[in-house]
Amino acid sequence: ATLLVGPSQTYTTIQAAVNASTSTHASPDTILVDAGTYAEWVQIDTTKDSLTLLANVASVGAKTITAPSNGVDEYGGNLTVSTGHLVSVTASNVTIQGFTFNGNAGFKGNGAAGNASVTIGSGNTAIYINASKGISNSYSTANGVSISNLTIRDNTFLNLGDDAISLNNTVSGGNISNNVISNYGASSNWWAGIFLGENSYANVSNNTITVPYRTYGIQIDDIASSANSTISNNTITVGQDSIGITINLLWAAAGNITVANNTVNAAANVVASNPYGGCQPTRGINVFSVTAGGVNIPDNKVGNSGGNFDRGIDLWNVQNRVSINGSSVNRSMFGVQVEGVEQTYGSNFYNTGVTLGLTNLNVTAYAAALKVTNIQQVANGPTPNSNINVTFTGGSLNANIGNSSVLAVASANGGYYANV
Repeated sequence: ATLLVGPSQTYTTIQAAVNASTSTHASPDTILVDAGTYAEWVQIDTTKDSLTLLANVASVGAKTITAPSNGVDEYGGNLTVSTGHLVSVTASNVTIQGFTFNGNAGFKGNGAAGNASVTIGSGNTAIYINASKGISNSYSTANGVSISNLTIRDNTFLNLGDDAISLNNTVSGGNISNNVISNYGASSNWWAGIFLGENSYANVSNNTITVPYRTYGIQIDDIASSANSTISNNTITVGQDSIGITINLLWAAAGNITVANNTVNAAANVVASNPYGGCQPTRGINVFSVTAGGVNIPDNKVGNSGGNFDRGIDLWNVQNRVSINGSSVNRSMFGVQVEGVEQTYGSNFYNTGVTLGLTNLNVTAYAAALKVTNIQQVANGPTPNSNINVTFTGGSLNANIGNSSVLAVASANGGYYANV
């Protein structure tokens, strides 16, 4: 069945149509939403299997879901930049397509309950944020409900306090594509445009993300079950001290994450301010703590235009195989950095071995095209004088091994350090 929402339709709010829906996997419903601004918290609960929430393209104008202006969040408390999820999904097989998710409820001062004035980024204009997340799989009585096959596509997200899209606690078979995401993470540092955590898997493709100051574009975190995700064909512009794509804590023995064909550039005003460690270097692609499974990074373009990265591709504590194939890294202080000690976090972890594949990789860097630091053993690298089709230009080639016993020797093309 199709349920119509709009000022002159059967339902004037999206939630009223959701409540009326009897959608099941065998008999799915579509909620078709006309142009307008819908100031409400939408909750698609576990009984609404296979529901589609669809913006009506025949109705001219934006279909905007925004925070209510009454100063109360969906939990019944005072609305702040850390509360309020515009759409909470705890049903499986749900599709959400064609909307604008705007966390700004329109407050213009500090007199209204729950209002907060915050600045996104250094030197940016203050905006007023009144919702935490755009879409999540949490709501007032459940945090991180296990769901499957959530599709989020062709939407715009802006003015959100935390993550724009936040999925955690076992979400499988997701598809997040063709979304435009900006102005998020204002409540504090290190939120993400797209966050997949605690065994949440999705294919994330063809999104355009503008990453604010000290936040992530796409973040995958805390993966222990054996499933696969692909991050592909996204266009990401990274702000100062931020990270375009970050993958952390991959423990799954059979899990693999592919990061392919993405374009990741620093914003025009970004400078490489922390090239030798210290506080929050700006990075294009960052892979931390891969103790099982594998991460494949083929055919990405990092730093082709815009400002400068501290580290184009940064690898820390990658005990299992990471392969970087057919990619280009430019406009970076260090093109590819492989490290056993992460100075940013003060960790003293030393790798016991790294399996690193580099093929058809082109790097232009200011200080070092490839930097290897504090690695006890670099295993399974090409032997010196082998032809590995890697070209490094610019800067010097640097292998800072620290106190470990490994020796570093450049290969025939002068661009790779390998164990001998």
